[in-house]
Amino acid sequence: MVSEQGSAPTGATRRERQRLQVLEEIKEAALGELRERGTAGVTMRAVARAIHITPSGLYRYVDGHEALLDLLAMDSLSDVADRIVAAQALADDGTHATQWFAGCLAMRYWSLEHPAEYGLIFDTQPARDQPRVAVGNDNPAFAAFSRVCAGALADGEIRPDRTMLGSLGRSGQDNPAEVADLLAATGLACLIGRLSIEISGRITTPLTREDRYPLFVQAVMRMLGFPEVSPGLAPGAPTP
Repeated sequence: MVSEQGSAPTGATRRERQRLQVLEEIKEAALGELRERGTAGVTMRAVARAIHITPSGLYRYVDGHEALLDLLAMDSLSDVADRIVAAQALADDGTHATQWFAGCLAMRYWSLEHPAEYGLIFDTQPARDQPRVAVGNDNPAFAAFSRVCAGALADGEIRPDRTMLGSLGRSGQDNPAEVADLLAATGLACLIGRLSIEISGRITTPLTREDRYPLFVQAVMRMLGFPEVSPGLAPGAPTP
């Protein structure tokens, strides 16, 4: 169980406001440890020391190491989703294809700016019973891409029968929401794989060059059935 988080609701008591303030201090300290030492460095003892409370006192706010990491993961996921949605809203020509393209660029910019948080969100530790963040409609980053796919399907920008997903794409023609989720999940899986290679630096390949990312995104979009877009129509952002 993870303790409550977020801003104090209207009418919150002084004790509730103080609790939420301490929780924000805990998360800020934990984020600093994550960026400096990785997930293994986010220990209850280190975080307690950073905010000058005892380790036992920290358990009044979070249930343990994994719960603390889950709090950071959800905050990070909300942050990247906000970036994606903002970029999609600024897409110049208003097409769903350009919105998808813009969201993909925004996801990369955020990921390069926040490599520690990216690694936390898309944690692939085999020892974990379940992923820290699952792909589903309660995942705001996934939902942002799924909404674009749903709109493209409704407006005819994407036809299930012209995607490169074969029978998987055609099998859900009677359920547009299912098709949208399938397309979004497929596209997001491709992006995560590509970004993980770039951020980890473990594989040196021309694929990870700055100028190749838009080409990669366009290739994924063709697989999903989107029409071609002009990269110049997508809102730009400075390269980190």
